[in-house]
Amino acid sequence: MNRDLRFEELEEYANEYDCSIAEAARDIVFDFFVAAGFWEDVLEKELSSKSDEEIINIFLDL
Repeated sequence: MNRDLRFEELEEYANEYDCSIAEAARDIVFDFFVAAGFWEDVLEKELSSKSDEEIINIFLDL
């Protein structure tokens, strides 16, 4: 999917859940990797070490 379309999807999520783009990206990335079988505590530590920009780019690359 086109990165611009993915970003629009992220903006819609942020608007719907009244959160920032970065928070929306973190939520979606976290849920994606938990569903893929990653352990929540390990994933949380890994994602907490990432900047907002890094998390948004991870989302855009999914």
